[in-house]
Amino acid sequence: MMLKTDIPHIWRSFRQPRVFLFILIGGLVIFLTFLTHNNAIEIIISAVASIFIGIGVNNFSAIETHLKDEKKLQAKLKYTVGIMQVINAKMNRLKNQVKDSSGEMAEIQQLVDVVMHILEEEKHPID
Repeated sequence: MMLKTDIPHIWRSFRQPRVFLFILIGGLVIFLTFLTHNNAIEIIISAVASIFIGIGVNNFSAIETHLKDEKKLQAKLKYTVGIMQVINAKMNRLKNQVKDSSGEMAEIQQLVDVVMHILEEEKHPID
């Protein structure tokens, strides 16, 4: 089931120029081994090709790690905004119950509103 969502995601990451180009160059270089008859030269060509392929795979995993980190951050931001909304609602109830509000509740509520606004600005969709 996860295969249907993973394949487009993997393909999107693979199409990134810093992944695709390095793997393509590595693949093209590896075909140079067919043009040689000397084992030492074939080994050198294969080593150069594996370097390019390794760089492409490393870039691919860097993109994947970045996307996972972004998803974790978005989840934490969503959770934090939810907590701040609960705090804001409870403070509204307390403000209505307390007749002698010295302005401290209003200040605290303004601070909560500022934090919520900052957190909302940090939310952005993941590509």
